[in-house]
Amino acid sequence: MKNFKKTILLFLISLILFTSCSLKTGISEPVYEDWKIQFGDNQSYSARGYKDSSWKTINADKIITVQNGEHYFWLRKTINIPASLQNSNICIGFQKTNCAIQVFADGVFVGARGNFPPNLNVKIEQNTDVLIPANCIKKGTVEIALRVYAPGSTAKDICPSLDDEIQGYFMNNIKNIFNQKIFLCIGVLCAFILFYALMQFFMDKTNLAFLHFVGCLFFIILYFYDMGSENTVINYNLQRSFTRACLPASMMFLMLFLHRFYNRKRTKLVLSIAVSITIFFFAAFLINTGNDVAVDNLFLIAMLPTVGVIVYGFIVTIQGIKAKQYDSIPVFVGFFVGSCCALHDIVCQVAGIVPFLWTQGFAFFCVDLSVFITLAIRESNIKKEVQRLAKETQTQKDKLSSVISKAQLMAEDSNTVAQRLNESVEAMIQSSSHTQEKVADINNAITEQNRIREETATAIDNLTNFLKSISAEFENETIMIQDTTKGTQEIINGITTVGEGISTAAQFTSSLSKLTQTGSDDMKKLMYVMKDIQNSSKEILGVASTLSTFAHKIDLLSMNASIEAAHSGESGKGFAVIAHEIKDLAAQTSQWSGKIAEIITSIIGSIDSSADLTSKVNQALTQIEDGSVKSAERVNAAWEGMKAQQSAGDEIAKDASSLATSAAHMKTEIASQDKFAASVMNNMQDLCLASQAVNDASSGISAFTETLSKEAQNLAELAENTAKVAHELMEIMKTHI
Repeated sequence: MKNFKKTILLFLISLILFTSCSLKTGISEPVYEDWKIQFGDNQSYSARGYKDSSWKTINADKIITVQNGEHYFWLRKTINIPASLQNSNICIGFQKTNCAIQVFADGVFVGARGNFPPNLNVKIEQNTDVLIPANCIKKGTVEIALRVYAPGSTAKDICPSLDDEIQGYFMNNIKNIFNQKIFLCIGVLCAFILFYALMQFFMDKTNLAFLHFVGCLFFIILYFYDMGSENTVINYNLQRSFTRACLPASMMFLMLFLHRFYNRKRTKLVLSIAVSITIFFFAAFLINTGNDVAVDNLFLIAMLPTVGVIVYGFIVTIQGIKAKQYDSIPVFVGFFVGSCCALHDIVCQVAGIVPFLWTQGFAFFCVDLSVFITLAIRESNIKKEVQRLAKETQTQKDKLSSVISKAQLMAEDSNTVAQRLNESVEAMIQSSSHTQEKVADINNAITEQNRIREETATAIDNLTNFLKSISAEFENETIMIQDTTKGTQEIINGITTVGEGISTAAQFTSSLSKLTQTGSDDMKKLMYVMKDIQNSSKEILGVASTLSTFAHKIDLLSMNASIEAAHSGESGKGFAVIAHEIKDLAAQTSQWSGKIAEIITSIIGSIDSSADLTSKVNQALTQIEDGSVKSAERVNAAWEGMKAQQSAGDEIAKDASSLATSAAHMKTEIASQDKFAASVMNNMQDLCLASQAVNDASSGISAFTETLSKEAQNLAELAENTAKVAHELMEIMKTHI
């Protein structure tokens, strides 16, 4: 890198040294002092010996202002041939001037620089040496008359010189190549670069940097053509003004290119500045067409934005290099070399030196060439990056093919899972249907239980009324026995009345036996009913257990569905949500089935208590029946012993007292039986509430089952969609792989 920098530095120093001196291969003697000048166009001014003493004397290296619109003027001088040139063919030479010149030696036309109107052609950059014939030189002197046409407002840098033949050849051929024709070559190279940039823009129209670079190259090509061509295309003054305006326009487009290329901010502001400066200079140059002084001053002013663009170029390239954009190095080198070339011309102008080569054109070309090199490097890097990306793309393609193959297998697996899921959903629907049937059975059992409960309540109510009737009768019997005890003597005296009372007692005891027998039979029926209710409750408990088992199976099914959904990836997310809902529904079903089991267990306990109470009532009735039989036997014994009233009076009194005690005891038992019946009634009411709770639970189970059925249908649709997507995925893979 250090050697490279040294090489560049030595090259620039050599370039400046080479071009900062007036390279001479022959002899050249300046003869621009003391010329006679006369405005106007008169061919007689070229005649030998013409008296020009009245003409004004000037130095031909000065600027000559056109007077009163007279673009023609004549210069005359008798030149003494220097001793250094007396042994050589002599040429009169003209360097860069803005005039067309015809040369007359000793009154004879010997050559011209450029063309006069009507076919005006003046090229400032052209160097011209005109050979002076030897016969025109008289005694070491030659009389020279110059016919000059200044197309602008001034004529400058005519600067005639006497050159030997070698210098004349060098000026007409070698120096014109480097000062004029080389710019045509540069222009052609710029045209090639323009074509390259234009093709790049057409390939990527979003990259406006190439379009800005095309504008930069287009205007600099026009400028180079004006510098290098031997002929003008349009009017000389108009072409000169237009091509001078092309230089700042080219630099403005270069600024836009740099701004876009380095992705700088404030694009609209930079664009407005570039457009404004370009329009300003085009307008200013065209307005001052023909005014050489104004055009030259505008060209100097145009150097200000040019210098600004160069500074801007240094800034953005240095920042680019700092940002490790190493393709900015050629642009930086181009700006550096261009700045050195521009500095060379400035130094030469300040020092008054006419160098072998004015390098301002090379300055702009170096910048454009460096930009082209940078673009080529970046395109090469992009090409390498594209190749790398192509390799990576091929690698990724291979990986993608592998992934797609795996995805195809997954799609097949998804299709299988979908089929299994569909089968599971169908099984779930069937289970839901069975659940509905079980719920219907529960509802029927509850209805039957309610019916039995109503019948039991009616029977208990009848029993209560019957016991109340017995209690009232026993109360009457107690009163009657007490009266009998008190009036034993009256009974003895009134055998007939006692016989009737005994007959009535016999009937009553017979009726009591039948009633107690009926009550005992009813209680037995009640016990059978209780057993039926208990069996029904156990069946309900079995159904609840079945629901719990079903909920557990649904929970397992939802767990399997969640696992399959996780295996399905993105396509199974919706299926996972439904599986989660099914799991929640299974949990609720299990909860309700547990609650039903608790309620049925409570009912069975209540029925067991009722059965115990009913057994006690049945035992009491049996005792009542036994007591009624004994009462009947005693009444019969009294009936048989009524003939011996007197002797058995005391016995009757005792029996009557015992009968009163038994009646009181029976009354107490009947009251206790009434309490037992009330307790049974309360238990039946609790059973009614439990039945209602079972009914509500059954309704809830039915609602949950309907929801489960709907979710199962949605799950079936999801399974169908999953199978469809898997099928489509397989078809796409078969089509595109």
